[in-house]
Amino acid sequence: MPPAVATFGHMLNRSFWRGCKVLLTGHTGFKGSWLSMWLDALGANVTGYALEPPTQPSLFEQAKLAGSIRSIYADVRDFQRLKAAVAECRADVVIHMAAQSVVRRGYEDPIETYSSNVMGTVHILEALRQLKQPCVVVADSVYGLNIPGANITRSHVGRGGGLTIGIAPMAYCDPRRYWDKDKAVYECFIRKLAEFSAGLIRDRHRLRLFSTDIWFDSQAILDLELAIKNQYAVDTATWITSEPVTGINELLSQLSQVDCVVTRKFHGVVFAHLLNVPVLAISHHPKVATLMDDFELSEYCVDIRKFDVDLLTSTFDRLVANMDDIKACVFRKVACYQRELALKFDQLFPSA
Repeated sequence: MPPAVATFGHMLNRSFWRGCKVLLTGHTGFKGSWLSMWLDALGANVTGYALEPPTQPSLFEQAKLAGSIRSIYADVRDFQRLKAAVAECRADVVIHMAAQSVVRRGYEDPIETYSSNVMGTVHILEALRQLKQPCVVVADSVYGLNIPGANITRSHVGRGGGLTIGIAPMAYCDPRRYWDKDKAVYECFIRKLAEFSAGLIRDRHRLRLFSTDIWFDSQAILDLELAIKNQYAVDTATWITSEPVTGINELLSQLSQVDCVVTRKFHGVVFAHLLNVPVLAISHHPKVATLMDDFELSEYCVDIRKFDVDLLTSTFDRLVANMDDIKACVFRKVACYQRELALKFDQLFPSA
């Protein structure tokens, strides 16, 4: 059986994964450990290739994964060792997750990060090529997803005559969650977002607070709601809805119920685009600003380090005034991305 493409239809198909030989790089990391457990539960025969667990304690050790899957402790930068592992495993599916994933460390030691993240990927592909193992390479193709409800027409009018605005806060510099710990910066961020949100409520807009992460930003939501209630005497029960996000379905459900969204995370912007929900992006990383610029919507993106309430409010007002044009622009751009993805896949993997 040649390496196969794990489509969304396969993901929860136990018959596809049962007995499937999977080579998973980076299996000792946090996400790799979760994926190892998931694949093992689905009946896959998993071989992991990674360095020793990177933290103490580690999910890999606490989940006792060493006893349920086969592990090869080695570096993806060691091409000969990696090639030998690929030859030995002869996997049906290869999932490459090994990487230096800590953003701060990437800035401090870019050479190590590039050698791992770039050359590690080159090594896994070159090993497959040299061993002449037939395979299909699938990169990130999130804009190729066909999500039900995309480009739906919303009323833009909630109870009371206003819009329903999605607010997705982030634990930016929160010492309890974020890698760059600065309590004063975090509290200032929440305070500005609370003042902006209170202004929206005064204009009779309703807010829907949610996270684009399952856990990471949950405390930021609580802090924001509390700040709106205590500092601005807002009846949060009447004007604010806050429901947990436990997976992709809940995230898409939350996004489908808003007229526009204020978000910080890259994937929050991506999923809003796919549902054609206008986005006001508060960029904490260049990739967010770059994505908004690619969509020709940079005027609706503000820098998290520089924005103030007046800037956020004026940007929001422009977004609402131009909402129909923004939706048309996003629809065209997503369709263009989808055509380009289809063309690239047809060029890479032509039909016989």
